[in-house]
Amino acid sequence: MHGFNSSYYRDSYVNRRIEIRMKKSARKTPCEYLNFLKDSREELQELVDCLGVNVTSFFRDKKPFDVMKKLVFPVIAEYAAKNGGNPVKIWSAACATGEEPYSIAISAVESVGLEIKSGLKVQITATDIDEKALLAAAKGEYTFKNMGGMDEKLIKRYFKHIGDKYVVNEKIKNMVAFSKLDIISGIQQDHFDLISCRNMLIYINMGLQKELFEKFHSALNPDGFLIIGKTEVLPFGMHRNFKTIDAGERIYQKIGQEVLWGGLIIKKSAYSWLTMTRGSEKCSARY
Repeated sequence: MHGFNSSYYRDSYVNRRIEIRMKKSARKTPCEYLNFLKDSREELQELVDCLGVNVTSFFRDKKPFDVMKKLVFPVIAEYAAKNGGNPVKIWSAACATGEEPYSIAISAVESVGLEIKSGLKVQITATDIDEKALLAAAKGEYTFKNMGGMDEKLIKRYFKHIGDKYVVNEKIKNMVAFSKLDIISGIQQDHFDLISCRNMLIYINMGLQKELFEKFHSALNPDGFLIIGKTEVLPFGMHRNFKTIDAGERIYQKIGQEVLWGGLIIKKSAYSWLTMTRGSEKCSARY
């Protein structure tokens, strides 16, 4: 479907989304809607966007961000400092309209001063399948309702109040790059210190969840962190690949020394050797 494979999602979830689009397009039967879908590229994109999981807010659930500030970012910052100040790479998967990656960026700065105070660069890759949501996220403009129960001090520190909008300040906005990606069938991502994929996995078929967690494991640097939603769990057999940092907030750390390099999964020691001794080039190992 339009470069998007809906079979990865639970049938009940897909059916609900189709029913929503049927009502909005005034189609009374599935057959009628299917014929309409075949003739309308616009509706096809609307359906794909509708299948995206866009329920989000700033600092959703709050506690995971507190744990990130206390237990995750200090470790990541220490790793980066030991390795010549390499950029800290974070992936916010299924980012919707941007509240999650911006919350992560703010938490990083609040935790150890990454990007602004310490000079360590933070690169947050924020991905989603919903093009409209990504456009809104890149603007970084939100209403008073979007701010929810966010701490007033954080709002004053990281947002500009312009008219009826709250606009993410440039320093935070520049830490985040938004792009369209189907995390299941899209291009493999790699070399991340932290991956956040919260409250999206519950919509994925159980049979494909393990495959997705294996992708996350491969995409993480050695000792990298993974954060999932509170109602989500590691699939059977994946506990050997991740150690638990905070069970209640579903925060894990990668076990294993494999790294993705040039499309291959290689050992950390080999990766270090390759990046340090390749030809006469000067390269620094990630860890």
